[in-house]
Amino acid sequence: MAGKIINSFFKKAKRALTSKYAKFNMSLVQEKFYKHAANHKKYIHKYKKGIKVAFTDPLSFLHAIKEIFVDEIYLFETTNATPFIIDCGGYIGISALFFKLNYPHSKIIAFEPDSGNFSLAKQNIDSWGFQDIELFKKAVWINDGELEFYESNSMASSVHAMNTGGNRVKVSAVRLKDFLDQKVDFLKIDIEGAEYEVLLDIKSRLVNVEKMFVEYHGYYDEMNKLNSILNILTEENFKWYIKEAENVYSRPFYDKKMIDTYDVQLNIFAFKNGNK
Repeated sequence: MAGKIINSFFKKAKRALTSKYAKFNMSLVQEKFYKHAANHKKYIHKYKKGIKVAFTDPLSFLHAIKEIFVDEIYLFETTNATPFIIDCGGYIGISALFFKLNYPHSKIIAFEPDSGNFSLAKQNIDSWGFQDIELFKKAVWINDGELEFYESNSMASSVHAMNTGGNRVKVSAVRLKDFLDQKVDFLKIDIEGAEYEVLLDIKSRLVNVEKMFVEYHGYYDEMNKLNSILNILTEENFKWYIKEAENVYSRPFYDKKMIDTYDVQLNIFAFKNGNK
């Protein structure tokens, strides 16, 4: 009995001294440093030999690592040796890195309109030396042209004027629908509030999409948009699973509405019959 208690104690102690980002080769000391590090400074984290990630927003970096490499929310099964992946909202290239490490022969098209994020994504992707990653400094939208955009050099850059301290700029936009004229093994849409309009526009091309991830950002008084998105998925023969992306209100019946954030943030995982 004493041996079991001692073993249990050491296991708990080991967990307490291990970073929850350990999958990304991060120590507890590094984790705590990044959590308190200043924004707008350049940091470089070494993941493994030959792979380093440059970033300037430590909290966004940690959030991305948690979702992508710890929780593995983009991991999917495929029989295609060379899957085609479209990454809408490429941030600083972390999702592209995950895809390439898990699907080394994949072809990836990534879009990132924020100038600071794009610069880091290009630097990171170029340094890794992977083949078949195309990175575009463009926003995905319902037509080609220019789009008003609020960039904050973080994961929160958006077409909507949120309280992120972002600068209002004009960015180039491309119509996502034009890229869906062929089979797409995985479509990731994390575009901070523009997903509703884009999904309406690409509905007729979703027949070509095998699996899709959508991060939904919405407001209480616009719940019809979420209903429309789920209806689109159902009509286009997708099954779907939903997880909370952000715990915005811990006590939804009691907490006061915040004006500087989305009320509802959800991760929607969409897949077709026999394709989960």
